[in-house]
Amino acid sequence: METLIANIVSKVGIDAGTARMAIGIIMNLFQQNASSDSMAALKGAMPGVESAMAEAEAASDAPAEGGGGGLLGGGLGGMVAGALGATSGSDGIMGALAKMQAHGLSIDQAKQVGEEVASYVREHAGEDALKDATSSIPGLSQLL
Repeated sequence: METLIANIVSKVGIDAGTARMAIGIIMNLFQQNASSDSMAALKGAMPGVESAMAEAEAASDAPAEGGGGGLLGGGLGGMVAGALGATSGSDGIMGALAKMQAHGLSIDQAKQVGEEVASYVREHAGEDALKDATSSIPGLSQLL
């Protein structure tokens, strides 16, 4: 997982802590949708990712600073979510994007992180595990 974090830091231009948080958010999204076998393959390909997932979950349980505004936090988030067939709450792609935005990532940066995670998973866990984790997430194909 350290290689993935280093790649994200280099390509996206964010710090390692933010990269780790974004990976945790994405993997939590995958966990909500993937089979247990695919999730085991993903976690096996990323030693240490479970702690990043736990940190991301704990951070998302904390109250948002500033009242949860931002591009995805208000009505625009709901409209975009509807257009993607997703929800703007804590589940789904819009929830993941909102969490990443709360940690300072732009939508473009979140997309870049998602692409890096997908590439890493594809290479280390296989295409089938990636497809299983992503196929039932509405709107994800438009971001990866």
